[in-house]
Amino acid sequence: MADSLDLKVVTPSGSLLDEEVASFTGCSDLGEFCILPEHRPLLASLVAGRMIVELKGGEQKVYALDRGFLEAGLDHVNVITERCLPVEELDKTEIANEIKDLEAELKDLDQASEEAEELLQKLDWANVRMSVA
Repeated sequence: MADSLDLKVVTPSGSLLDEEVASFTGCSDLGEFCILPEHRPLLASLVAGRMIVELKGGEQKVYALDRGFLEAGLDHVNVITERCLPVEELDKTEIANEIKDLEAELKDLDQASEEAEELLQKLDWANVRMSVA
């Protein structure tokens, strides 16, 4: 019987995490969920939000996780995502300024334009980071 999970988090820039953990908590379209050792196989689409990893000693690590995909089984969790940042790297002041700037840029754009869509995606990611920070 497994007492830990092998967690791997991969982004386009490479492997971000590869460690043994006691649990994984993330967000899907249906809400927040937790995976423990011996979990039934699972495939899930992840939405941007908070990721919590509990280490075997009980310490928790919190991350801002972008949308992506998760595959899990009895002894592992594999996450593929665009971005994943530890909470320690999130600066609320910097993110608040980014949100303010993006909102100002959006006011002057046609909301149906490609440029507006790109700015909305950046704004969504900034709001996720702010909520996690």
